[in-house]
Amino acid sequence: MFDCETTQGTFETEPKRMNQILINLVKNAIDAVDSGGEVRVSIEMSSEELTLSVRDNGPGLTSQELTKIGEPFFTTKEKGTGLGVMVTKKIVADLNGIISYESQKGAGTTVTVRLPK
Repeated sequence: MFDCETTQGTFETEPKRMNQILINLVKNAIDAVDSGGEVRVSIEMSSEELTLSVRDNGPGLTSQELTKIGEPFFTTKEKGTGLGVMVTKKIVADLNGIISYESQKGAGTTVTVRLPK
């Protein structure tokens, strides 16, 4: 599902980097949910920033797993490398943004990226 607030403003950024952020976040969310699961992408824009959220209703992460998010080679996937999250965090930082993770075991995960205008 995709939710996008209708705005009249524009947001200028590096398209290739934004594309990579979206690919990595959505792919991770899709990989986390079982058949019949849900992934929701939401975008909001204010006068100061663009907020992109990707939420899934997968198995979620423990608080211990959350502290390791973004470390090289940390993954919860059977065949994952953990590098996608690390790259995504680097891209967001390069764009002067902030990325945050909220998760609860058994209740899914929400990743929020805030990028300044």
